[in-house]
Amino acid sequence: GGLGFSIQPGTQVLDANSALSYVRTRVDTDYGRNRRQQQMVVALARQLLAPNQPVNAPELVAALSSVETDIPLEALPTFMQLIGLSLNANVTTQVLGPPQFALFEGIEAGPRGWVMIPNVPEIRAYVQAVMGN
Repeated sequence: GGLGFSIQPGTQVLDANSALSYVRTRVDTDYGRNRRQQQMVVALARQLLAPNQPVNAPELVAALSSVETDIPLEALPTFMQLIGLSLNANVTTQVLGPPQFALFEGIEAGPRGWVMIPNVPEIRAYVQAVMGN
């Protein structure tokens, strides 16, 4: 994160640099950073897709010039329609880290060094519980 970056508890309105510092800070663990990144993605999506927020699709696409995708531009209206239908969705975020979602985390003997071995059956069970079949 940025040198000297601090944030007060509670709801905040962040400018771009503060938001970037917030999601990049390493004040705790990589898993904490993952949680902050998930919070930011959800908050940005909610703000961008608010009914009173006008979306200029061409301008948005131009602003995302560093994003690469094989999704054709013609599919954008369909995606926007799906997004509109999901505005009131109950969004769940989860960092798939230890202890629940890892069989092992730490330094492994051999050339790999630090590893996190995922608990795939636990991850699948969680996804099925949240999303259903």
